[in-house]
Amino acid sequence: MNLPHSREAELEADQVGLLNLRQAGYAPIGMITFMKKLTQQSGSPPAFLSTHPATSQRVNALNQAVNPDIAYQGDGLDNQAYQKEFRSLL
Repeated sequence: MNLPHSREAELEADQVGLLNLRQAGYAPIGMITFMKKLTQQSGSPPAFLSTHPATSQRVNALNQAVNPDIAYQGDGLDNQAYQKEFRSLL
């Protein structure tokens, strides 16, 4: 089992996902908010058995990667606009 490398790959994937989000015009804080919601989920395996880093570790890494001055710049934070757009697709 090669868990440390798997965890590093997940942290790298988070950084790539954050870059993709920014390039698509979405506010970076949305990814952090989503990850924080994951921390509220229960039933995680013990850290030593997990192939992913702890979600709290991922949130910390994302917080460090996001410039607070631009964290809320971009799309995806207006829940009403999102709901309206989503309903139009149904």
